[in-house]
Amino acid sequence: MEQKDQHYIKLGLTLFFSLAVTILFFFLVLRIDDIVSFLSVIFSALQPILIGMAIAYVLCPVQQMLERWLAKKRFARVLSVLFTMLLAFGIVLLFCALVLPELTASISDLAARLPGMINAQMKKLNEYLATDSEARAKVMELVASGQQYLQNWLKTDLLTTLS
Repeated sequence: MEQKDQHYIKLGLTLFFSLAVTILFFFLVLRIDDIVSFLSVIFSALQPILIGMAIAYVLCPVQQMLERWLAKKRFARVLSVLFTMLLAFGIVLLFCALVLPELTASISDLAARLPGMINAQMKKLNEYLATDSEARAKVMELVASGQQYLQNWLKTDLLTTLS
């Protein structure tokens, strides 16, 4: 009799936990937007810590190698950390010196060529919408406002930020 009772208890607990997990899964699916927004807030808060850990992971072997190389010096650890930080800042500055001018030139070129590209696409759109006047009016209104917004954004916000 006792073994039969244990079997029913195990079966009851299994059914209870299965139902609980099913309800929990349904709740998670129902609230997926809230969960994703919560996780994005958590991740954005932890992002500096994760970036710092990644930088430390990359720089630690360099620092240890320099510390072994400077082992007989009085301030081996301080010097190795200082040289490692100088090396890291130098690499970042070199990257910025090489990439930022090219990026600025590319964006300036895009801003200069964008009106011509937009006009060419407008011609194609006009040819496509020549048959439907109602749709043509709505699309032209949307395209004109989008074109104006994009040009203003490129000229005012993006170029001033980059310069």
